[in-house]
Amino acid sequence: MRVSRLNETAQTVRLRFSVSDTGMGISKEGQHDLFHPFTQGDASATRKYGGTGLGLAISRQLAELMGGRIGVESRHGEGSTFWFSVDLDKQTRGEKAPTVHGSPFADTRLLIVDDNTTHRSVLEKMLRRAGIRTTQAADGESALKALHLALDQKDPYQIALVDMQMPNMDGIALGGAIRADRRLSSLKMVLLTAMGTKKGKVSPSAGVDFAACLAKPIREVELKRVLSMLLGGGGDGGQRPRCFSPERLASPPDPIFAGCGARVLIADDNAANQKLAMGMLAKIGLKADTVANGQEALDALAMIPYDMVLMDVQMPEMDGLEATRQIRNPDSGVMNHQVPVIALTAHAMANDRDRCLKAGMNAYLTKPISTDSLIEKIAKWLPVRKNKIKRPIQPPQCRPSFGNSSATVWNRSVLLDRLMGDEDLLSTIAKTFLEDIPRQIALIARLVESNDLSGVERCSHKIKGAAANVGGVALSKSALEMEVAAKTGNVDVLACRLDDLTGRFDALQKAMRSHLGR
Repeated sequence: MRVSRLNETAQTVRLRFSVSDTGMGISKEGQHDLFHPFTQGDASATRKYGGTGLGLAISRQLAELMGGRIGVESRHGEGSTFWFSVDLDKQTRGEKAPTVHGSPFADTRLLIVDDNTTHRSVLEKMLRRAGIRTTQAADGESALKALHLALDQKDPYQIALVDMQMPNMDGIALGGAIRADRRLSSLKMVLLTAMGTKKGKVSPSAGVDFAACLAKPIREVELKRVLSMLLGGGGDGGQRPRCFSPERLASPPDPIFAGCGARVLIADDNAANQKLAMGMLAKIGLKADTVANGQEALDALAMIPYDMVLMDVQMPEMDGLEATRQIRNPDSGVMNHQVPVIALTAHAMANDRDRCLKAGMNAYLTKPISTDSLIEKIAKWLPVRKNKIKRPIQPPQCRPSFGNSSATVWNRSVLLDRLMGDEDLLSTIAKTFLEDIPRQIALIARLVESNDLSGVERCSHKIKGAAANVGGVALSKSALEMEVAAKTGNVDVLACRLDDLTGRFDALQKAMRSHLGR
């Protein structure tokens, strides 16, 4: 997402907003009528991805009413950039834009080393606002070239921001190479670590004297604090590296799979479930990517050699069972047909387990997922470092029965325990959940009205699993009752169950918003 200034007068400014993706793209023929009502770039996309074709037509009207335009730049198969421009009135009074004149960082030269283009761009904008001259390097080799070139030009860098996790030469290795070069002895280095890296624990490698380290996501105030320390003479290279982490970051326990290098793919169509799974995996030291259905999982597995897949069973376009069958098919395009696949499902019946195993899945986790159950399955099936778990695995705790009529509105403590005490991650997941579920309930209402029982069953199942994952026991129970009613064709009770579902979500929403402070 980007915003830029096109032109400006004393009273108004025209801004251009753009959103770029790396999706399937749109052909030139499809672009022609894209902003007309009831038109889509791919007529078959309506059934696959939903939508009526009205959104872009409405957006066009809004942009034109505000004196602007809307458009798209796209190549089929390579992604798209949608953009719009609008004329906006300036504020009559407001804060002045910060000036870099007299900045304590003026004329400082700094090198940003990170393989992620977006991260480099964000950092560069922060630093340029402070009057710092910046250069970007995408890897260790190009960073060393840039450092030597600056020396030859007699305009050396004073500071280097070095990302810890980079391919081929990571941040620790690059730091070692820099310290081994006497010409670069005066360069001060700041290590950029992933969110969740324990404070003060930079790396098992000793002897690389980073002056400080910063935990991502990097806040501008923290970055300036570190730079002030370094340029003011602090941060002696002989001292142990100091991590400047935002206070809101919790200090997590030592990740038990840290350093194993494994990469996990999460396939789930629910945004809250995705964030919860990614958060749980990060807490135990594993990197993960997410996709929203089985077809996207197959596409990802064809490009990246993942070590494990956490696969939701019910997903649109292609469910988890069919995706697993394709993974096991030797004629499919995935890189590793034997990759371990762990089923994630809100079902808890024996025949559901059998269906998963028969499709080729290796193991089975029932939502809500407990940390201990997740660790147990990963330790058993992950093909690396199985014998180096740093704490004993406890047997999975028994889940509360849905038969309890006085179900808990929100079992916050269970969710917090699942996230290993990370309050910030809990808030993020709760907000995502509260944004998504009203859309799901509205969809169920339409499905009930149109007597689409199979649709009600699928959507209820989705809410059941998402609610269970976040500790919404009562809402999960209501969703289960709706799912059963739809499956058995009990149309008469669906309207009543829908009212109960809505009421229990309202109660859960009130409890969550009370905790979130809004």
